Amino acid sequence: MRSSKRLHRSAAGKPARQTVPRVPERRTDDADVHSMLWRSYLPDDARSKSLGLLKPHERPLRSLPEVLEKNQGKIPKPLLGIAVWNQVPSVDPNSRAPAPALDPALEQLLHTVLDLDGRTACSLRASPSYDAFPPYPDQLILDTRYVKQHHGHKAIATLEICVPTPFDPRHPNTDQAAEFDRLKLIADPRTWSACKLFWSQIERCDPSRIVKQPKTKRSINARLHLPGEKGAVSELVRLDIVEFSNDNPLRAHIRFEIRENRLTKLCHGYIGVQKEPGRPGAARVSNRKIVQFAPGWLDNYAFETLRYWLQAETVTLIGAASRSHRGGDK
Repeated sequence: MRSSKRLHRSAAGKPARQTVPRVPERRTDDADVHSMLWRSYLPDDARSKSLGLLKPHERPLRSLPEVLEKNQGKIPKPLLGIAVWNQVPSVDPNSRAPAPALDPALEQLLHTVLDLDGRTACSLRASPSYDAFPPYPDQLILDTRYVKQHHGHKAIATLEICVPTPFDPRHPNTDQAAEFDRLKLIADPRTWSACKLFWSQIERCDPSRIVKQPKTKRSINARLHLPGEKGAVSELVRLDIVEFSNDNPLRAHIRFEIRENRLTKLCHGYIGVQKEPGRPGAARVSNRKIVQFAPGWLDNYAFETLRYWLQAETVTLIGAASRSHRGGDK
């Protein structure tokens, strides 16, 4: 292949400055993961179209489960569990009909990631208890609730999840108060970069001080990453902190707005953490967003995209809090 580099000379006969050709930005592993996980939420017809947008070496794969199986080493296990769970059909456990035949790659993923066989998975999938999250083999979830609603062009959804503290039953002597304090940090935007699929480059400012400033200054910079038809796209956004509280020993919360940008025309968010009344040692995390995505694939599949955002963000931030008590991320 001939080199495209050429050395031009100026009118004076001296070598002119070389023009460096612009190299297209390469998609990172995180962008590939983002795209794969998002596709697991799309309806079958859209998923088929999006599979045609895979990188060349992935195109021979016939199904999304095959893509997930091949790339499972790149995907955080809790998020892989959700993506796998999204592919499982629900079957009435009281039905005498034979279980549906599953993709062999999906059967293998169910066994590897969730320690389930296909028939059991299909029966559990029909239970409201496992609508939002699968039955993780190493994480106890007491209950979950997912509610969505339409309001014009806005997608609105709330995800709630109740988890025990201590997070890990193998450490029963862990200080519950200290673990709840760590869980409360989910409401602090400075910790959101733990969900690196959606957030990075978050400005390191104390939100409790920001809310005491004049309203024109109640904002921080952050980079938001959203999935797209050809991979993840990112945008530096202004995040206005409307309300923030973390000094109550029983709860913490944040209300925020993301100013209009090329990814979202509107985004209002709320994240709250509180001790669960009547359940000693349990805490409830609430994540609610009102979003109007910019026109395109994200807006066409607004509720699928929003559900992915809420689930991935919530389970990742809870996981980061549970790991922090062990002093590491492993």
